[in-house]
Amino acid sequence: MASLTDLKAIVPPKLKKGDVIGIVSPSSAIRAESLKRGVNFLEDKGFKIILGKTVTNVYSRGFTSASDTQRTDELMDFFTRRDIKAIFTSTGGYGSTRIINKLNYNDIKNNPKILMGFSDTTSLQLAIWKKTGLITFSGPTPEMTEKNYKNDQWGLEAALAILMGKIKAPFNLIIPESTLPRILGNHQGSAIGRLLGGNLTMVCSLLGTDFDPPLKDKILFMEEVNESGYKIEMMLQQLKLAYKLDYLKGAIMGEFVNIEGGHKSKTASESDPSIDEILIQKFSQYDYPIVYGYPFSHGKYCITIPQGVRAKITTPAVEILENVVE
Repeated sequence: MASLTDLKAIVPPKLKKGDVIGIVSPSSAIRAESLKRGVNFLEDKGFKIILGKTVTNVYSRGFTSASDTQRTDELMDFFTRRDIKAIFTSTGGYGSTRIINKLNYNDIKNNPKILMGFSDTTSLQLAIWKKTGLITFSGPTPEMTEKNYKNDQWGLEAALAILMGKIKAPFNLIIPESTLPRILGNHQGSAIGRLLGGNLTMVCSLLGTDFDPPLKDKILFMEEVNESGYKIEMMLQQLKLAYKLDYLKGAIMGEFVNIEGGHKSKTASESDPSIDEILIQKFSQYDYPIVYGYPFSHGKYCITIPQGVRAKITTPAVEILENVVE
């Protein structure tokens, strides 16, 4: 296995119309109606869809869509099958950390292809980067709700443009017109580094393991959903104690959705800090650039961020410096 200093990024082949996209559930089960909308959308765009058994035949109970062995075997099968050109995870939830120590990373490295998802899929993406250097994509899933369909559609449209190689580097992260990223506190400036990150809980879950993300000289991006303010503070403190924040080139803060804290918490006092105050305080000792408000993962919109590619922050813009598919 290559060391972290000589690990070379592997760029996956681009998608083309007529290609087969495999959809798997390596974490929790998917709601059938939400997935049906996404499959129809992708088929209308000219792609063929194969649904894994973890998608179509799920447990009637438990946290995950299938057993650890079934989820591992299916993901590896989809990576090694020549007819499948990209893998989309159906949803997040829980369970990917239970299979990352069972994957065959040599087979993944020798069969590079697009892997896209977010939330619980973060641990898969970071493990694959650590072991192979394969560029993956924090991006939308085919889970499209009726209430948020137009925004979900926008996210998949933008993702496909990137995955099909229609957008060449250098390019700024594609965001909705209504999105206005800002500088966190006084962390203005510019920096270049490889992008790594995703869901904050998942990043912290890998600390001290064989899949501990190599964040030195990286641009860390993070987001969270359905947590309390003090838990956000606790996870950031965990990263700080592990020296993961000390040697970053920069950071991108996503949306922190349904976070209890400050005046919104049923158990909090009015003196409890807001999520903005927590972020500013935890990063106050660092002088690298930090941008805030990019809509990846759990908000109304889900933009696509390639894991492992070189990028440049020029606050508040984020520019991708190299092609993410070939």
